[in-house]
Amino acid sequence: MQTLLGLFTCLVLVTTGNSLECEVCSALGTSCTGSTQTCEAGKDTCIITMSEHTLVGYTMQMIDKGCASSNVCKHGPKYMDFGQGKQLRSIVTCCVGEACRTAAPQLPLTITKPNGKRCPACYTSSPGACKDEETVACVGPQQSCLDLAVTVTYGTIVVNTAQKGCVSKSVCDDLRRNETNVFGVRSVVTKAECKAPLTQAVLGFLFFAVFLSRGTSLECEICTGIGSSCTGMMKSCDAGQDTCAVTFTEVSLAGTTTQSVVKNCEFSSVCNLPPTYMNVGQGQYVKSHIACCMGDDCKTAFPQFPPAMDKPNGKRCPACYSFFFGGCEAEMVDCVGIEDYCLDMVEKVTYGKFTINIIMKGCVSKPVCAAKVGEVTVAGAHSDITKAECTPASVAA
Repeated sequence: MQTLLGLFTCLVLVTTGNSLECEVCSALGTSCTGSTQTCEAGKDTCIITMSEHTLVGYTMQMIDKGCASSNVCKHGPKYMDFGQGKQLRSIVTCCVGEACRTAAPQLPLTITKPNGKRCPACYTSSPGACKDEETVACVGPQQSCLDLAVTVTYGTIVVNTAQKGCVSKSVCDDLRRNETNVFGVRSVVTKAECKAPLTQAVLGFLFFAVFLSRGTSLECEICTGIGSSCTGMMKSCDAGQDTCAVTFTEVSLAGTTTQSVVKNCEFSSVCNLPPTYMNVGQGQYVKSHIACCMGDDCKTAFPQFPPAMDKPNGKRCPACYSFFFGGCEAEMVDCVGIEDYCLDMVEKVTYGKFTINIIMKGCVSKPVCAAKVGEVTVAGAHSDITKAECTPASVAA
């Protein structure tokens, strides 16, 4: 049954036209032959869909030939990752007439480099078994989170499936509620949504936002953005907040480096804070700097990220960074520059319907130790720090 479920996940995403005739067939493997059929009105090309499914510990390939609307010819390869090694990739080749019989479509390349985004992940025939805290790291072109529900009927057997994970834009372009019937199995898509993923950058500036109190009649531009600039509405600051601030953050996690900017109202006491540095091991780090400004100067503020520091200062801390339950296995890392403290932090981030539990340990500069247990909401993501402890770093033997 898992084989059938994998097969239908891709089929429901492809639209399969007039006096055109196409060969129609489906089979496991890389080739199939079938009868030639006249296409329905609106379907103006023949297509060959090659797909590969890795589910429950094994991998299978499948080919499907049929009629389709030529708009599918513009779509790129499809990549889907449901976590726990369950993945699908496919590509559509358009052709006409005899060319379809001799075409040899190739599967899209395998992509493994993380892109810094994460999505809730689940692939099950028991929808209630999906847990929002289970996530998967997206790779390459996987820029969206899929939330798909499919009812599969095979004879007297009815299975309600839930599929969540990272997907490429091409999957979302074809996404719709519809019905298909292949090999006597009826598949009905009852839910089909693509959502924005949670990015490492959001987590990065969430981490530093907890240090900032969020003005008087002062007005400041309020915005957050990925990159080195953002624009937003002017807002009157709360009582006591007497300056505008621009916070620049650089996050390097899971092989991806992302910069972000936050503009808001602040207390002038933050203007004298030195840059913040955090080293969580394995080349992963977070660094941030706050620039204070007033009025139009904030709109033209140019990011000055803290300089990189690589000279060891003779101190060491246990370090790790994990999105998962059960803790993380810390390794000792050499602290550099002004990283004189060891941080041990646990944070729960809620973004939309899913929750990520983050554990962070590593060398940090003194300003990071201002982190306190508590809650804050930034850019629609709610951060709840349940543990925040700083201790002096040990001197390396």
